Amino acid sequence: MKQIIQQANVQGVTLSYRLGDLWLSGRGNGSHNVHLLTLMYADDIVVMCDSPKNLEHFIKVFERVTNDFGLTMNIQKTCTMSLKQFEKTIEKNETEGKEKDAPSNIVIQDQNIETVNNFNYLGCNIANDQTQAKEIEVRLGKASNAFNSLRRVVWYRKCISIQAK
Repeated sequence: MKQIIQQANVQGVTLSYRLGDLWLSGRGNGSHNVHLLTLMYADDIVVMCDSPKNLEHFIKVFERVTNDFGLTMNIQKTCTMSLKQFEKTIEKNETEGKEKDAPSNIVIQDQNIETVNNFNYLGCNIANDQTQAKEIEVRLGKASNAFNSLRRVVWYRKCISIQAK
């Protein structure tokens, strides 16, 4: 991965934080910027770029370097997503109601990479509208299924006391 990042020469997205926001609490009040490019866990990777051009460049380098090592990208499991962003008015620097469109036509192995509105990463739903509505809906569904699976095993059994239930 280090070789891919060096060859791609893409910084990623800039996150700003204050020292009190992280584990460094009490060590100053200034804010700092961090460039975050990838989230990696085992063979799952999320790449974050500040422009579609940088994302396409990173993916092309990623494909080339992984092919050099005999690995291939699974195009069916590869997708792109652009966070919803709003146009800013030039005079007021405020957001308007119009969304900026960030088209992405990245082609790998003669196939277009699908553009999605949300995806699942390590069990969490990440949506392009930057809300947690879908994630909350999914978690409530999982909790409901778990609760209902105990119906016959626990809730309808008379031999289990109400206090234990």
